[in-house]
Amino acid sequence: SGGTQGGSTEIVANDPLAGPGGKVCKPGTAGSGPGVTASQITVGNIATINGPVPGLFAGARYGAEAVAAYINSLGGICGRQVTVDSADDQFDQATDQNEASTMASQVLSFMGSFSLQDGGITAGAPGVPDIGTALSAQRFNAATNYSPAPEPPGFHTGEYQYFKSDPKYADATQHMALLVENTPQTAGEGAQEEAALKSVGYKFIFTDTNPQPTDPTFNGDVQKMKAA
Repeated sequence: SGGTQGGSTEIVANDPLAGPGGKVCKPGTAGSGPGVTASQITVGNIATINGPVPGLFAGARYGAEAVAAYINSLGGICGRQVTVDSADDQFDQATDQNEASTMASQVLSFMGSFSLQDGGITAGAPGVPDIGTALSAQRFNAATNYSPAPEPPGFHTGEYQYFKSDPKYADATQHMALLVENTPQTAGEGAQEEAALKSVGYKFIFTDTNPQPTDPTFNGDVQKMKAA
């Protein structure tokens, strides 16, 4: 909406596509860079769709497609429609990296990728902007990762202190159990959470860091927890 000024298209200030000063580039100008043409912007999304749990992170793909559809319903970006090039890493680090490497020369950025093997994006497509929540330290620490939750690794302890201070949960906080699937990313998350809980006085009486993503249930661990 509005007119043009200085080669840019003016849009209303509260438009979600507005840039600095409420302006965006002129629609239809020649594209430059990977994934950009005069009519289209392509972004990449890598998620675990098939593997130990079919459809595990399909929501990441659907979310990226929904964002693109919303942007396109507003007219796109600079007159360009956003398309999502999706890939399935099948819960495999090498596949994640290979898919990222293939996409690196074909997309403007990655958007909404999610996997327990997400270090592959950083290794396979260095220098390509990556908009998404990082689980691995490798992806989180990459200069190209732009997280919607850009906080240092770790856990806030406020909620842990709240439960510890409530008499209803006093006994539970001294008889904690921790189950962590055996992948590098989940192992790191589990260690951080355990340390945070211990730092405010929780005690763990049962810990298992060996469950595999392919394990159908946690029944064996549940029986051990009950016995402890």
